[in-house]
Amino acid sequence: TKINVLDLMALVESESNHPLASALVRATKEERKKISAPLSDNNNHHHAPRPPLKMTDHALLEGEGLRATVDGRTVYVGNPRLFARLFGPVPPPTSAAVAHWEASTGGTVGYVGVTGVGRVAAYCAADSVRDDAKAAVDALAALGVEVHLLTGDA
Repeated sequence: TKINVLDLMALVESESNHPLASALVRATKEERKKISAPLSDNNNHHHAPRPPLKMTDHALLEGEGLRATVDGRTVYVGNPRLFARLFGPVPPPTSAAVAHWEASTGGTVGYVGVTGVGRVAAYCAADSVRDDAKAAVDALAALGVEVHLLTGDA
């Protein structure tokens, strides 16, 4: 389910110190609240809480993402290069959605996957421009400062 994927992603990313990881953990928790709220509002559905997931063997895959064993299954969260290496090409319906995300947001695309299952989710994380950014850049330009945007994205 979507909640299961969000839980896997948040758990694996929670052990990382990469700036994107903390943003993904926050986003997964917010998304999970949106999904869980309608269930808790409906008194006809009583769901017993799941036991917490157990994670071991958490590892950074340099330049690609993360790997961990969660409840005995190997889970990956990472970039397209990692997932191409592990699971081959992205199927057309997903590749079309990913291309749209990249074109419309300029964000960072990644995937969640489970060994024996394959890709179970794709995500796109994009920075939003702060409301005061234009004024700050304009003020620097007025002082004669040439402004360039530098990112860590490849």
